[in-house]
Amino acid sequence: MLKAIINEQMRRAVLAFPDEDVLVGCRFDSAGAFEAYKTLHDVVPRPEHKATGEERAWGRRLVKRFGIDATEYEDRVFVARGDGGVPCVLAHASAKPDKISPDVEAFFETLDAERGDVLIAFGWAKAEDLLKLGS
Repeated sequence: MLKAIINEQMRRAVLAFPDEDVLVGCRFDSAGAFEAYKTLHDVVPRPEHKATGEERAWGRRLVKRFGIDATEYEDRVFVARGDGGVPCVLAHASAKPDKISPDVEAFFETLDAERGDVLIAFGWAKAEDLLKLGS
């Protein structure tokens, strides 16, 4: 199911931007859903990578796009603190949870599920990869 969702989003991306790399951003509340980004490039946050100012700016743009109050967002850790409501996230439980990297799981350790905290993450779908989907 996850693969079908991601393929549909990539198909839409190639229709909208046939010759450009496309930023794909999402809110996550669990490490299992991070599998959705395995085909993307330069995913942020990612293990052993210190985000640049430009990458943090992309995170802030996504927060604004998602309608999250900027004061609730911590751009150095890509976490948006919740307000007690149920967050809108890509919900997915990994079929192989033992394959999830402990470094990826670490991104989610500080999230307070009851408060509705989420991790803001993004990656790039390269134009050449998108073209393969469009043909």
